[in-house]
Amino acid sequence: MQMLVNATNLTYWANQNSSSSRLPQLIRRLVLASTSDVTRIHFRTGEGTSLGGWDGMVQATEGNAFVPTGASVWEMGTNRDVKGKADEDYEKRSGNPLNVTPAETSYIFVTPRRWSNKEDWATARQAESIWKDVRAYDADDLEGWLEIAPSIHIWLSILLGKHPETAVDLLHFHESWTQVTNPPIEPNLLISGRNASVENLSHWLRATPTVLSLQGASREEAIAFFASAVALLPADEREHVYARSVVVENLVAWRRLVTAETPLILIPTFDEREVIAA
Repeated sequence: MQMLVNATNLTYWANQNSSSSRLPQLIRRLVLASTSDVTRIHFRTGEGTSLGGWDGMVQATEGNAFVPTGASVWEMGTNRDVKGKADEDYEKRSGNPLNVTPAETSYIFVTPRRWSNKEDWATARQAESIWKDVRAYDADDLEGWLEIAPSIHIWLSILLGKHPETAVDLLHFHESWTQVTNPPIEPNLLISGRNASVENLSHWLRATPTVLSLQGASREEAIAFFASAVALLPADEREHVYARSVVVENLVAWRRLVTAETPLILIPTFDEREVIAA
């Protein structure tokens, strides 16, 4: 799938003012998209990044290559002086870990810039034996993480002005569809009188993965109904669905996405009979 952001794009993004408030949102969505057993997750985003406390906290029953099993705390920055920012955050949090026990918690620093000495930094900090584990992720690590989370890769690419071919994340699809009118179509309006369908959809999202069929005046309206129902879910559930949903425009993209390492909710805009025939 072409036109997806890579590590070089991320380093340019780090120079934009918006990156500092968007970076925690990106990490939150990557955690949700790639880890199925998260029991607690909290990341400050937007204006919340100016508040005190940890940039992020995660509790995962079973982690992966990027998310440690157990408790982890996350600090991040877009500063040009990556090591200076990493040292500042590490020393501040090691001296005052707030409400966590360092010996039982992994510490992770994230930058969207390239940092050639990240492994040396993490190894030296780990040798201090304050934290259970110490890691540092840079732009190249984030590119690798995005590759196993296609929905987030697509979402970030569109956010940064790229236009991936033949697929769009559910959130951007919904925003585009609702903003055709002025004022935009509110989710409550689209699901009005369809409470039973919304309830069935909610149950389906929480159940063992299966195929779900929806009917509407058009294929796009049916997908918009799905997106509207998702938009009205509780915040944690909504973010989890957004993190895994992709609207797919043709069979070639579908074949690529069905082989993804992480579970996805794939929504076709093409004739699904093509999938069956294939």
